[in-house]
Amino acid sequence: MRKFGSMMVLLVVGWGVTPNDGDACHRGRRGGGGGCSSNCCMPVIYCPPPWMPCDGGGGGGGGGGGTVAGKGKLFILLAMDTEADGIGKTVEVDEKNLKALFEKLPQDRREITVLNGKDCTNEKIKDYYTKLMPKEDEDAILFYYSGHGGFDDNMKHKLTVKNGDAVDRNDLLEAMKAKKARLTAVLTDCCAVIPGQVTYQAYAGAKMPVVSVLDALFYRSKGLVDINACAKGETAGCSDTLGGYFTNSFKAECENTSANQAVTWQTFFPGVTKRTTAINPKQHPEAFSPLDGVTTARLFPQYQGPAQATVTVLLPADAKLTFDGRVTTSTSDRRAFATPVLQPGATFHYTVRAEWMENGAPQVVTQRVAVQAGKETQLDLRPTTAVASR
Repeated sequence: MRKFGSMMVLLVVGWGVTPNDGDACHRGRRGGGGGCSSNCCMPVIYCPPPWMPCDGGGGGGGGGGGTVAGKGKLFILLAMDTEADGIGKTVEVDEKNLKALFEKLPQDRREITVLNGKDCTNEKIKDYYTKLMPKEDEDAILFYYSGHGGFDDNMKHKLTVKNGDAVDRNDLLEAMKAKKARLTAVLTDCCAVIPGQVTYQAYAGAKMPVVSVLDALFYRSKGLVDINACAKGETAGCSDTLGGYFTNSFKAECENTSANQAVTWQTFFPGVTKRTTAINPKQHPEAFSPLDGVTTARLFPQYQGPAQATVTVLLPADAKLTFDGRVTTSTSDRRAFATPVLQPGATFHYTVRAEWMENGAPQVVTQRVAVQAGKETQLDLRPTTAVASR
């Protein structure tokens, strides 16, 4: 068995348009004994002025592009129990995926510490947070665990590392919250089985730039994030190919985020949940603490000065979309675009046109949309019979 607890931007999908003026295992183990066995958001592509064609398709690739707009530094502790019974290889995959993901961030804005193998112990995790000195209310701290886990007889969630005492989730949270960071995040990819439970055999089964997603989640967010890979009483699945299903899904969502105007923990986490459950229908990631209290600073604040506007378009996923006759390259049923910097107080217009085939017949919907500096507009071009996705 394996892991429990895990957590979690704005993808600007744009095209060069000038505004018209005027118009197979488990990750779980009980806190002290045996447990389980082995192992949408929409994209937004940000185009800085001058307005230039952008394609969201490259968001999940290399980490060279993208900047961090939020404040502070992100301190990341990856506790990877690579010696965990039955799932060590899957944890190694998680470690590789997570390092590749977070290394996309600018080096001066993140610090990655890895505790794996015999170093993945309760003692060394405690020592890390004892010595950690983040700037209060400015820096963010993230703890990410991959390994076995479960509830003990007192119904306390424990990370049952191979070497030494299990890590008590509540004790870990208290140690982290004592640092008074702007954001405290705990993500655990492990099981959440309860005492006496019989486990089952799990099975394997325009994007926003990754840095922009991580910027929103860890640099522009404030509060407490405490997420596990599965709900209470469930096991967290993994395989030698995918690693932990939750971690695989977390990385995939970062690389394929369709941001709903601006990514927040509240909009991002459901995407991770959907991906995880698609791999393993019996696994449902859960936020152990409400995400309602986590706030994310807007990338486009409402202020009296020149600013971009954003337009979110809802339409059939395979539709061809044009702004004032210029074809956009992004694909999905929710697409977001950023305009050039606009002067406040003025209204600008685009003619937006969507074309698609339905039952062999061409469908065309055209609307004129008004935009203003610093504001977000949603445009629905879906057929009247369409049902909104959740």
